[in-house]
Amino acid sequence: ALAGAAGFAAGLAWKVLPRFLGAAKKWRNQTVAPVVAALGLLSAAASSGFGATYDQRVLLEALLLLAALMFFMGGRIIAPAVAGYAQSQGRQLAPRVQPHLEGAVLILLGLALVLNLLSWSLTRQLTGAALITAGVLTIIRLLRWQPWHCARPDLLILLLGYTWLALGLLLFGLSTWLARLPLSATLHALSVGALGSLTFAVMARTRLIYRFRDPAAQPWIQAVALLISLAALARVLPTLLNLSRPGWLLLAAASWSLAFLALTLLLWRCRTAHPDSTRVRPDR
Repeated sequence: ALAGAAGFAAGLAWKVLPRFLGAAKKWRNQTVAPVVAALGLLSAAASSGFGATYDQRVLLEALLLLAALMFFMGGRIIAPAVAGYAQSQGRQLAPRVQPHLEGAVLILLGLALVLNLLSWSLTRQLTGAALITAGVLTIIRLLRWQPWHCARPDLLILLLGYTWLALGLLLFGLSTWLARLPLSATLHALSVGALGSLTFAVMARTRLIYRFRDPAAQPWIQAVALLISLAALARVLPTLLNLSRPGWLLLAAASWSLAFLALTLLLWRCRTAHPDSTRVRPDR
């Protein structure tokens, strides 16, 4: 397991980091490379047998890094997409990337990453406060994109994934601040809800643009994406409400599996480029 995780970390660094190292000028853009590198290192560290205490801390650090990556990359995808849609409807969306909000949340998540490594009770409260503030600012950023004006399913799924991110940060902060709130609810809100929805939406959107030059060309796939939110709810609600879990676990697993089986079908059906694309090889 350690060898596999180390191989993954090395492959990730080799494939991804050169695209970001030295290319960005603003500090906010420069955060991508260290976040990706740290995720690779944590993947290896989680398989190295540090023990239960360190495994728990590694898990929390990984959650924070994933949250930072989703906040940054999700915002950079959603903002121009929503602004472009607004322009096509004859409206102007002034708040796009919102650099001040973006910078504030990245600083808060970086602070939480450092504080989470300390075991003092005061740092636990400060970590919780930083995460709750980050969640509130993420909601503000989301609302400033005016999601109620978006009628395109592909954009709504992206916005739904970002909503899960904001909810996950709030739950993470509350579970850190209040020991009575289970941490597993945070885990599933961020991983199943946010990461699952955003990954699904971006993969489907990219492939549809590649094949049809239209991210809304196959609206059925966005309807299927709702199964991921159902899977997230089936993991979060029983934990929060202390319900019996076997049936909920089956519902979550079935919903998640069906959603990604449908995505696999879409990727296969859209495996060729648009006829006018420069990627299409000329006839020989």
